[in-house]
Parts: sequence; C-alpha cells; structure tokens
Amino acid sequence: MPNDCKSHFSTQYYDYPYILRHTDWNVTEKPQDIVFISYDEKNADLNYDILKKQQPRTKRLHGVKGMENALYEAAKLSDTDWFFAVFAKTRLHENFDFSYLPDRLQGDKHYIFNCKNTVNQLEYGHMGVILYHKQMVLDSHNYDNLGLDYTMSHRHDVVPEVSCYGEFNTSPFETWRSAFRETIKLSQQLDKSPTIETRYRLKVWCNEAKGEFAQYCIDGANHGVEFYNLHKDNMIELKKTFRWDWLQNYFNSKFET
Repeated sequence: MPNDCKSHFSTQYYDYPYILRHTDWNVTEKPQDIVFISYDEKNADLNYDILKKQQPRTKRLHGVKGMENALYEAAKLSDTDWFFAVFAKTRLHENFDFSYLPDRLQGDKHYIFNCKNTVNQLEYGHMGVILYHKQMVLDSHNYDNLGLDYTMSHRHDVVPEVSCYGEFNTSPFETWRSAFRETIKLSQQLDKSPTIETRYRLKVWCNEAKGEFAQYCIDGANHGVEFYNLHKDNMIELKKTFRWDWLQNYFNSKFET
C-alpha cells in the first residue's frame, strides 16, 4: 500500500475514499465455523442435538470455567477467521441458517444476533448467537483488561435477526443466574449511557416473567440491580458475578431459608 494512503484509514477499509462498494462480486467464501459452548446447563445435550442435526459441521466445547476461557478455547477450535458461538441455554431458531458472512472491509469486529427470551419475551442480543472474530478473542484472554460485558468490550455490530430462543428457566439457580448477571450489565449501561431501550429492558426483567421458576427470574433480576448499586464503583466485585462458583454461593445466601 502506498504510504500516503495510510492517513485515510480510521476504523475500516471503507474510510479510503477510492474503494468502490461493488455488489456484483463473484466470490464464494467458506462458511464460518460453529462452536457450541456448554458448562452445566440442564438442556445442553438437547440443544446441541438440535443444532448438530441442522448443522453437522458444529463443534462442541464443554466444561471450561469462565467466559473468557471458554471463548478462548472455542477460538482455538475454529479453522475460520470468525466463528459462530452458540450457548447451551439457547435453542436454535428454526429459520437461522448461519449463512451470514462478515464484511471484511469494515474491519475486525464481533457480530451479535438477537435472541427471543421465552421467560419475559424480550428480544435483543442477550443469549443470542455471536459471530466472534477469532483473533480478537485470542488476543483478549486476559479478562482483567476488559469491561463488565466481554463481547461489548470489543468493536461489535448488532444484526437484527433472531438466532435462537433463550430457554434458561431449567432450574432455580440457572434461572436466577441468567437474570442476575444480565441486570447487572443493564444497570451499568443505564448508568453510563442511559437510553429508553435499556431502561425498558431492565424494567421488564425486574417485573415480568412467565413459566417455570418465573419468580426466580424476577428475584435474580432485582438482586442484580441491588448488587450493582452496592458495588458500581468496584469492578473487582462486579466481575465476581462471572464466576459460577461465586454465583452459586451468592444464590445460596439469598435463599438459605
């Protein structure tokens, strides 16, 4: 690349004014890998079987503690520049086919797909399939340098397509855990960059739930808001909520009677 071109680039290759956005490229790109990530979820095997039946090329990673560790190992399993991460508490949406391909000229980023929450009916990126950029994940193994939300700590984009159903209400603890962790992140978003959408999502989590273990969902959501307000200025305390053993002990302390 000529040296005088470099000054044009900021966040993506399209920043260069002489790149044309053609739509008639005759290029066939290899589909990105799919990695199913599970730990202790009750429906893990069932959801994996559904995914594997539709996408036989799916790889599975099981039993790795810590989000950053699991994603790091998933990235090592991938043979493509990006990989779809599918999480065990979700059931694949019948119309999602993993055909999405990243626009490489936009630069390195993660892509977040929507999820339909079956407990409170919210539909956004929480629990959704994520198309992770492999090298960005490999370079981010040290979670201490990241924010409270692993994925959103990196450059990312949202694809408004429903990828799965979030069926996390399979036990009291799993139900509470998902709600607790999500409302901590929503509380921080509302605190740092408030929007009407974030405020609405937080309100729904704290007040609406149907189905089995619904009250554990509402309790977990409110416990998450409470925990964030107590420790909003202490990132070390907030990041404890991403460790399953710590969460189990905290859950037990809330329901010890």
